[in-house]
Order: sequence, then C-alpha cells, then structure tokens
Amino acid sequence: MPSNVRQQLKDWIGTLEIRGSVLDVGGLKAPVKGRTKIWEVADYRILDIKPEWKNWKTDYVYDIQKEISLIIKEFDNVFCTEVLEYVIDPMTAVKNLNKFLKKGGHLYLSTHFMYPHHIGGTDCLRFTRDGVIKILEANGFKIENIVPRLPLDPKLFTSLIMRESKICKYPQEIGHLITAIKL
Repeated sequence: MPSNVRQQLKDWIGTLEIRGSVLDVGGLKAPVKGRTKIWEVADYRILDIKPEWKNWKTDYVYDIQKEISLIIKEFDNVFCTEVLEYVIDPMTAVKNLNKFLKKGGHLYLSTHFMYPHHIGGTDCLRFTRDGVIKILEANGFKIENIVPRLPLDPKLFTSLIMRESKICKYPQEIGHLITAIKL
C-alpha cells in the first residue's frame, strides 16, 4: 500500500487529461506514462540523472539543476514529480523546466513542505506554498491550480502545528500538487 503522500500523488495524476508530447523529468523510477485519466500522447520521453533502471531507459541523461547545455525539443507537457526535494538549486531547475516546454504548455509539479528526511545525502529541500509559487512565477510560469497535500489526520496535525506557531497560513498543508502554464 502506498504512503499517504504517494496515494495523493497517484490520485492527482489519475485526474489529469494529457494530450500531445510529454517530458517526464526524474521519471525513470516511477514513469507517469499511462497513469493519467486520459493519455493521448504521441511522444513520451524521460529525462533523468541515471541512464536506466529496471526495464526503463532514459531518453535524456541530465541534471536539471545545472545550466542547460542539452538541446532537446519543446514539449506540450512536462512532469516533475517527487524531484525538487533532491535539488539544491531550484531556481535553475525550474528555469530549465520552462525551457523544456512550449509556450502555453503545462508543468505538473509535486513538492513537499513537511516530509521525513530520506535517502542519505541527496534529500535537500522542502517548499512552502508561497516559496514554490514565487520560484515558478520568477521563471515564467502562471499557476493554474494547486492541490494541497494533507496529513492522514488533519485535525491532530493542525493542533500540533498551532502549538508551535499561532501564525500559520496553511496549517494543514504538507506539500503541493501544482499545475502551471508556461507564459
């Protein structure tokens, strides 16, 4: 059984209607292909820092937090799910995500705000709602939709959070599932 945040990601992806071309950034271990409500995709590619894993191969081997030297075509849709927590330079990463998209194309992004530290040495960052919005807007995106990720027990979680700070803008959010459009 998937964890709470994985189930929320799975449910969100299952609502998406995807048409056109897709670049799945960091999608080597959990490809998005075929997990959406509608999947009318003529061209599906994976960009990852590793060349292969199990029966999947990466089309583009690249680290998205490096200044882009890789020349690839622009896509109608870019997925970047469960990736940004491993990136130490999110501004460059999001700038690169923008370069991978056609004008008016959609970015599907998942982020964590509160999530246990994991995978030794590579787990780096967490994002507030305001922080991820500012990063996206600074890099040429308009937010279309944000779905908050919620804890298993929102009442208990909110009670604990409010003990730490009475000034809490989104006390139940533990992450975000974001749809943004390239301007």
